[in-house]
Amino acid sequence: MPAEQRGSIFRTRTGYGIRWYGPGKTRRQKSGFATKREARRWWEAEVRPGLTGVEPEREPVTLSAFVDQYLDRHAVGREPVTIKALRERLNYATKAFPWTLDELETRPDEIAEWIRALPE
Repeated sequence: MPAEQRGSIFRTRTGYGIRWYGPGKTRRQKSGFATKREARRWWEAEVRPGLTGVEPEREPVTLSAFVDQYLDRHAVGREPVTIKALRERLNYATKAFPWTLDELETRPDEIAEWIRALPE
């Protein structure tokens, strides 16, 4: 696990600034703070939340809704018969698992059992 960024405070002619690495390893900075504490507080409030990798709350997505979305996007440039065949094949899973994607991640044993019971 990489070290957690804290920002690097530096002195300027008129006060202080703070540097940190942004997305894509780009070096970012902001200056114009009167004190080190002011720079640190700004960084903690404005920059750090975006670097933690914590995603905002989102609506739970069911497997069925995900399959519909996937097939809509996958249909671009494909024959309708291909999408129809995929929908029929994925229909077995959507009927067997009326759960959200988060729930699916926590039930690998049940999914493995279901896969073993599929016909050749």
